[in-house]
Parts: sequence; C-alpha cells; structure tokens
Amino acid sequence: APLIGAFIAIPSTKYFGRKTGLVIGLLVECFGLLVIRGAVLINSVVIISFGSISYMLAYSIGPSTVLFTYIAEILPPVGFGSSLALNYILSTILGQVNSILIPVLGIELMLIYALLCFIWAILLDYFNIETKDKSYDQRVDEFQRMNYTPLGFLSENREKMEKAFKRSKSRRVTKAQGIERNDTDGPVLD
Repeated sequence: APLIGAFIAIPSTKYFGRKTGLVIGLLVECFGLLVIRGAVLINSVVIISFGSISYMLAYSIGPSTVLFTYIAEILPPVGFGSSLALNYILSTILGQVNSILIPVLGIELMLIYALLCFIWAILLDYFNIETKDKSYDQRVDEFQRMNYTPLGFLSENREKMEKAFKRSKSRRVTKAQGIERNDTDGPVLD
C-alpha cells in the first residue's frame, strides 16, 4: 500500500494541492482507524485488512508525502530543518509511548489516534492555506488575510475542475466543427 500510495501521491499532490492532500489524507486515516476498531469488535479479518490498507494508502498519499513539501513552501530553510528534526524526535517518542500504551489500552488506542487525526485535520484546514502554484508574496498575503471557509479547498478544486472541463469541451466541439482556434482561448492542453 505505501508503494502504491507513493505513485498516487505525486500526480494527486500536483493536481489537487498540498492542503487538500494533508486534510483529506488525515480524514481517510481517521476512517481507516475507525474501520479497524469496528472490525476488531466483529472479528472480521477482511474488514481489518480493508481498514489497514486504507490507513496506509491515506498516510502515503497525504501526510507522509505532502507534509514535507508543504513545510518547505511555508518556512525558510532553518525552519524546515528544525521541523524535520522535531518530527523525527516526536516519532521516536511516540514509538516509545506506544510500547507502553498498547498493553494498557489495547485496541482502544485506535480510537485515540482516530480522534487525533480528526482534530489534526480540522486544525490544518483552519490554520493553513493552499500553497500550490502561489508565489511567496501570494502565500504571505493569504496567511495574513486568513479568510477561512470550512473545507474551502474542495470548492476551489471543484471550480478549477469545472473550468478545465468547459475548456476541454469547447476544444472538442471546435475540433469537431473544424473551426480554427483563436489565440485568446488560452493554452491548449491536449
């Protein structure tokens, strides 16, 4: 699943953006953890496998791949290096804490991590901006304005896809009718 996720992550990050990958990835991770927890209750190996694969794919497509690109776009090199160091330190600490918590909490730890994924997704959605295809000045300006719309990146992506579809449809009609393309129609993405 991580290898497949890595191949999916590159085009999806390029097309949908960093913030979308982070937030949707965390929400699908939350879903995968809840599926695993529910499958343990009904003792279904097939559903546990589905939950595990969805969790691993979501992690590979979202936070694992996108997080470092996103941090590199919003922080200077010193901040990026510091955040990487902090990430690895916290991962080590979390591994040690897990070895203590698993015998105590058992499968209920899945619910805690699912809740943390959900909270983290909400916080990332609220406090971060989409950085894809934006200059440094545009990112700074957007961070300063901070006009928040819950899951606003979904409507931005929908509008972008509708616009691309309309352009594609008009090109198909133009080609079918044999009409010459005008240079004011924008770039051709055939």
